Amino acid sequence: MRSHPSLALFLIGGALIGAGAGAVYQGTTGLVLQATPPENRVAMTSALVIAVFVGLSVPVLGAGVALNEGASAPDTVLGFSILVALGVCVSGWALLGRRPTGSASKAAEYS
Repeated sequence: MRSHPSLALFLIGGALIGAGAGAVYQGTTGLVLQATPPENRVAMTSALVIAVFVGLSVPVLGAGVALNEGASAPDTVLGFSILVALGVCVSGWALLGRRPTGSASKAAEYS
């Protein structure tokens, strides 16, 4: 069964993705600014912007290279999905390994 392209679905999908990315960026910016001392906020905000642009660019460039080298679109999406899943697992493992110590962590255990 072959599906036909739909401009309306494409635009709706783009709007939803853009709204989600904007919400994530806004939340991340708030967290960075809240956790950073005032004298370092400009540097941390610029580092966050660079990280966001690299994070958005690398997958697109990687997909372009994979497709240019002859990989099919489904194989490229599958490979990207596997890499994202591995990244999430490694990030979760790293974050769970950094548990807070001291009285704050004991208070969190009892709440």
